[in-house]
Amino acid sequence: MSGSMASPLLPSGLEVPSHLSFVPEIRRFVSRVARHMGFADRDVAQIEMAVAEVCQNIIEHGYKTGSTETVRGRPLRDIILHVTPHPDRLEVLILDRAAFNFPADEKKVINLEEVFMTQRGLGRPIIHLFMDTVEHRFIEGRGNELRLVKHLRLNGQPSTIDR
Repeated sequence: MSGSMASPLLPSGLEVPSHLSFVPEIRRFVSRVARHMGFADRDVAQIEMAVAEVCQNIIEHGYKTGSTETVRGRPLRDIILHVTPHPDRLEVLILDRAAFNFPADEKKVINLEEVFMTQRGLGRPIIHLFMDTVEHRFIEGRGNELRLVKHLRLNGQPSTIDR
């Protein structure tokens, strides 16, 4: 499917426990919306990978320091996604309740030696490479909010960034 959406999509959300076993569900969720909007397979894969990378970082790094909210004495460690389709773009808002400020919108200099030695360190560069907009906000006592935007290519024309 290419071009405009076959039927209007409404904003939708997903809330999953902070566990790596839920990352495939997150990937399927954003992929389904992006495909329905008419994104090319390459763009769908990029959206999917960027969102998965963010969620894996939340699970592996954000919740290590504990969450800021509790229910019956147990920490809330969920990941909340809000996906909003627009005629020209897809917006994904990812929320966590981690006490750790993880500014994923800051561009990180890649240390290739470190990447080769640890097999880590490419997450943020991947997010910035695959998404057109990456905006982060940390709210003390509430957690992190990350807004990712991918522009839809219209009539075969590239989005604002075409990598």
